[in-house]
Amino acid sequence: MDAAPGRRRERGESQAAWIKRLRTTVSETDGVNEFDRLTQDAREAGTSSIGFSQASVLTQKRQDRILEDYRTFVRVFKKVPDGIAEKELDELCFPSPLEGEQPHNFDALWRLFRHYLSFVAESKIPRYNTHSLVSYSTLIQYLEAFQFWVAPKFGGRDIEPPSARHVFNQMTEMLRTLAIEMKVVRLNSGPSDQVRIVLDGIHSLSPSANEKVKTGKVIDELPFLAWEDCNLSAGNRRGSHPQQQANLALSAPHRLLVIGLRRGLFDGLSTIDDLFDSELDRIPIKAEFLHKPVLLVGNADGSGLNDDHSPMPAASLTKCIELRGERMGWPGQLTFYNIRRLTAATYVKALGDDHARMLMSHEPDSLILERFFIDRTPLTDASDITLGEETRSNKAEEFSQLEITSGVPLDKLPARRILKTRKKNRDRVLRRKALLVLRTDMTSLYQKQQTQAGRVIQGVELLGQATMFKRCLIESHADNNLDDNVMDLDTVDFDREFELDSADAEQTFAALLDVEGNADGRAGRSKDIIVPE
Repeated sequence: MDAAPGRRRERGESQAAWIKRLRTTVSETDGVNEFDRLTQDAREAGTSSIGFSQASVLTQKRQDRILEDYRTFVRVFKKVPDGIAEKELDELCFPSPLEGEQPHNFDALWRLFRHYLSFVAESKIPRYNTHSLVSYSTLIQYLEAFQFWVAPKFGGRDIEPPSARHVFNQMTEMLRTLAIEMKVVRLNSGPSDQVRIVLDGIHSLSPSANEKVKTGKVIDELPFLAWEDCNLSAGNRRGSHPQQQANLALSAPHRLLVIGLRRGLFDGLSTIDDLFDSELDRIPIKAEFLHKPVLLVGNADGSGLNDDHSPMPAASLTKCIELRGERMGWPGQLTFYNIRRLTAATYVKALGDDHARMLMSHEPDSLILERFFIDRTPLTDASDITLGEETRSNKAEEFSQLEITSGVPLDKLPARRILKTRKKNRDRVLRRKALLVLRTDMTSLYQKQQTQAGRVIQGVELLGQATMFKRCLIESHADNNLDDNVMDLDTVDFDREFELDSADAEQTFAALLDVEGNADGRAGRSKDIIVPE
């Protein structure tokens, strides 16, 4: 609706003067008074706004298509004759409550909707040839369309329509039934999303803790969670995964095993039976997958994962969880930080503030936990305090300052704060780095070849060595007490002693590696294992 030139009110012009000018202005083309044209345009705008939808053009077309398909279903289902008026057809598609019933009793409408959803699940053809049934997200589009159409169809007949929430609850019951009976739930990126939700929900990780982060800095480590960061081992070790069968679905190691088997990551292991039959203590990962991301980005059309092993960006985490909740029928807004706050509140309630900070990798003296993650109101019993009854408050705050100065969180300070005041000698750093690299390579090689039986035997041998070492240490301590010429530690130059002993230490370490290399052979030849007391 374009305004005619000169019809709009000018700046500084009063409203009375503007209306007077319009009444005296006549169009030269058709001879119509400008004031009459203004009132006519206002009437047309008001009429066109009835039933206006602010949705996009594609959404409106989908809503119209679903409505027409629903009308076709009602014609067949109720055997409606041809030539019926559109108004009468709408009364059949959206039946009114019977007289004498409660005003919000729309049982007839809900029955029609349920029958139609079952018809859609059976009759509609999925987009991809690899799928036999339509997805749950497709059925959600029908739910959203009915949420829109219910209000205008009943409002046009002067009937109070059911609320959008009521429509959602009624149709979701049918959708959940179809999801279980017909198995229409399908999320193509499900395995990666489930691992992320398990890791984030249990450990309250930040969005950048396991995914790609956009940064301009050059770093040595990979900027995403890679398979080299995962150590998968056999056996039932407490703390590595849930112990109860009901919580097994929330086990991150088991979900990683499923992903690894599907992608063919494991060396020599391709099925679940291979995992059970293997005697290896650690599950080997192929070398070509070590530096590839665990969580892969999905295709734009939702048809699966990207084949080029691109890492999933951190910015997609909130959107992914929000979309997942929407497609699964969650009525409210679901974000990543909802899960993090719930985990943080659980930590605080069970372990206290300082232990929760340590688990979430926060600074001991920071207030991030209190400001952004937890709400102390549910943990405070206001009635007990005001009425003078026994209070049940959290006592962790009383020991916070003591733990900051001498507790466990002191050891968790960032390494950069500790190393700023103690610079290491360059040569010593290089030697230490070379030693660590050698030890890591030898350890990795040994772990690949170690069996579960060998690990048990090695544990027994180490226990025996530890017992002998303890006995020798006690005897050495007794001999030193008899000696009056004990060296004073305050007079020892540890830097000089380290440089003198560095060569001997490297030779000793190489000898130890040779000894460890023959550990399995000795264990295999030994028939009797003596467990120390």
